[in-house]
Amino acid sequence: MSIQEPTIEEELKEVVRSVAVPNIAIIGRTGVGKSSLINAVFGTALAPTGAGLPVTQSFARYPANSEEYFPVVLYDSPGYEATKEREWVNRVFQFLEQKKAQGLEKQIHLVWYVINAASARVEYFEREIITKLTEQQVPVIIVLSQCDRARRSEIEGIERFLESFELKKVYFVIKTAAYPLRINGKPIVQPFGLRELVDKTIALLPEIYSEAITIAQVVDLKAKRELAWKYVAASAGACFASGFIPIPFSTPVAAIASLSTLSRRIAAIYGYADLRQFLESVGTLTISSLSGILLTSTIDLLSVFFPPSNTISGAVAATYVTVIGLTYTSVFEKLAKSHIYGKGREAVEDFLRKAFREEIKKYAGLKIFSVKALQEVGHTFISEIDDETDLKDVPQPVTKDVQRDSLQEKQGLEEEKQDLEEEKQDLVKNESLSLIEKIIRFLL
Repeated sequence: MSIQEPTIEEELKEVVRSVAVPNIAIIGRTGVGKSSLINAVFGTALAPTGAGLPVTQSFARYPANSEEYFPVVLYDSPGYEATKEREWVNRVFQFLEQKKAQGLEKQIHLVWYVINAASARVEYFEREIITKLTEQQVPVIIVLSQCDRARRSEIEGIERFLESFELKKVYFVIKTAAYPLRINGKPIVQPFGLRELVDKTIALLPEIYSEAITIAQVVDLKAKRELAWKYVAASAGACFASGFIPIPFSTPVAAIASLSTLSRRIAAIYGYADLRQFLESVGTLTISSLSGILLTSTIDLLSVFFPPSNTISGAVAATYVTVIGLTYTSVFEKLAKSHIYGKGREAVEDFLRKAFREEIKKYAGLKIFSVKALQEVGHTFISEIDDETDLKDVPQPVTKDVQRDSLQEKQGLEEEKQDLEEEKQDLVKNESLSLIEKIIRFLL
């Protein structure tokens, strides 16, 4: 009886389930843009969005189904209305205490406290919440949302107000815009601050949770590449442990198959935000069949790595692992940017063949004969990616909040136009008064 090989879908689920999952609470008043922030950072419509009455009446868990595989658990705070601030504060405190009582794995590991920059105010009860969090040693990032629609004076006013709180613990303030600001459908301001938010989140969380955040987010491709290189370097470095003891790689097919663990971990890093669409396209494939697809496109190039022998030395093995690892990383990075999943399995397979051949040519000349050489390759590989690569390079999900933001942009532009008109009228009025004063002085 033969054992059936697991599919890519099963493999990727297993990879994601193997990482430690952090719990992040997103706290803020109604309408500050918490849901839009969540959906923008994680590239999928995790959180419902809406205007008017609060959408979340109590802390909402994303993903809602605890059985659903996602590398991060997010808790969106309930909204509140005027005159109900104390009730809201008590509800937040009660939730935090409940999570803390559930133990280390279930407690809140970090908080994004979201404030609408355009509101130009921070309430005193919000200081109470932030102080309580810092006293419990929960890292807090204060996220100023919708900064693209706020005046500089409004943002600076909030920052001064936060400084006046004289909080005892360290906190961080990050200015953000979740989606492009558009005029007549054309973006005039790109999203910003989201990569900084992800980087600070990774820095403040215990190291055990950094892998999960890197996999789940879509705004920092450099962080994904750094994690992919970590996997590649670990696999290649292990080859040197054997020195020049022969390592069995009987054929190119066997060599590619031997890197199945590395390939699926890299695939999880880049495919997770669109995992459902990715799995619909290639989920029924096995690692072996994927390896076969890639092999057919590069069989003539693999002779660079394979001497006519059934064994290779540790140094050659390290070179091979590095070349294939960098190729996988670059291919899945391209796949994440292309957003080709919806075009079907045949289109994805064709894309993989072409991309794999193009990328392996790029790295075919590498020679890794020492750990130092491996480190130098890693430094170069990571530095190649643009530090500014973020949302503008990664297709964003079409969600209701994007449509709503478009309406808000128009309303915001109308308000700004009205403000400018009022300022112009005030200026004309002041100039007229000044002229009248001069005439009166002349007559007197």
